[in-house]
Amino acid sequence: MLTNKHKLPEAFVAAVQNDPYDAGRSDISATSLIDAPQRRYLLARHRSEIVEDVADRVWSLLGSAVHHILERAEDRHAVVEERLFADVDGWVVSGQFDRYIPGKKLIQDWKVTSVYKAQGDKAEWERQLNVLAWLGRRNGLEVDQIQICAIMRDWSKSRAKNDDSYPQANVLVIDISLWPDEVAEEYVRERVALHRGVREGEHVPCTDEERWYSGDSWAWIKPGGKRALRVFNSALEANENVPDSYIVQHRPGQYKRCEQFCEAAPFCQQWQEVIREQG
Repeated sequence: MLTNKHKLPEAFVAAVQNDPYDAGRSDISATSLIDAPQRRYLLARHRSEIVEDVADRVWSLLGSAVHHILERAEDRHAVVEERLFADVDGWVVSGQFDRYIPGKKLIQDWKVTSVYKAQGDKAEWERQLNVLAWLGRRNGLEVDQIQICAIMRDWSKSRAKNDDSYPQANVLVIDISLWPDEVAEEYVRERVALHRGVREGEHVPCTDEERWYSGDSWAWIKPGGKRALRVFNSALEANENVPDSYIVQHRPGQYKRCEQFCEAAPFCQQWQEVIREQG
């Protein structure tokens, strides 16, 4: 169910409601394949009970707009937004690339994202693009390169001017490591087995990575204070040479996706156990 708590224009609501995304006649898409099996199962099972506000779809809508604009490129040397299919142990896996350039044997995926994500861990992007590359090879495409074209929505011109380590433009092309075909094949089959297992009743809890677990930390703070002098990833490090008048404060890790970004969380036994433990 979609709500409109912030009374956004009806045109915006309609644009969100009329999302044209279609995974075709497949059992699972590349995006879902790399995601947590438990999350995907719960979203499907409780689809009619999940409440989401249209304002939470703004970045998804912007991403769709970028893909629509790409169609205007009319590049006869590129294939744009083609969906590919492959059978994997009785399941049909599908995936859609944004651009494929035959002359360069290159798959490109365009992302509307943040500077933090563009400069941070790219493991999720690596998995997604390698699944697309694997699908491409299964459909007769030669793939030697895979890339992300990141459009950073929060890019700052002033920061770029004053910090050489900051992206110097608001669009960044990122080369992604291409896996050997046998590695990609094994990964796809393992993921299909996991998702099928959950559908058939197996319990496959989300991993810390899938839950965006921040990890525990330990901080030097003054009693009653909030701002840390230093933050450490281990208690051992934190307890060495603690400055006078400071104490070591343990800061439990957070499951950031569960807390803020997973619509399945209210129906997830794994997350409800964490809530109970936290009291």
